[in-house]
Amino acid sequence: MVISGQVSSLPETNIVSVSFTSSLIRLPEPVAGADVRLLDEDGSEYLYVDRGNGKYSPDNFAGVPGKTYHILVTLPDGRTYSSAPEEMPGAGVGARHARRLA
Repeated sequence: MVISGQVSSLPETNIVSVSFTSSLIRLPEPVAGADVRLLDEDGSEYLYVDRGNGKYSPDNFAGVPGKTYHILVTLPDGRTYSSAPEEMPGAGVGARHARRLA
């Protein structure tokens, strides 16, 4: 299972990719029909819409620097994956982070 994405203050860049790993000679297979949600420290939830080819994005959402978010992904077969809460870096911070989902 590969889940990757980011939270940004630019709405068009808030994309999560969900795919299954496969053999070493093939690319990961996109997952359709997953339930992808972003949750913030205040308890708000933002639903990500299936845009096809394993890509999910929210409608009209921009992250807020300094706010803490985590992602929750439920696959069509009911398996659930969640990231650890992470604070969105402030403006001017160019570091990118990769986290393993539990």
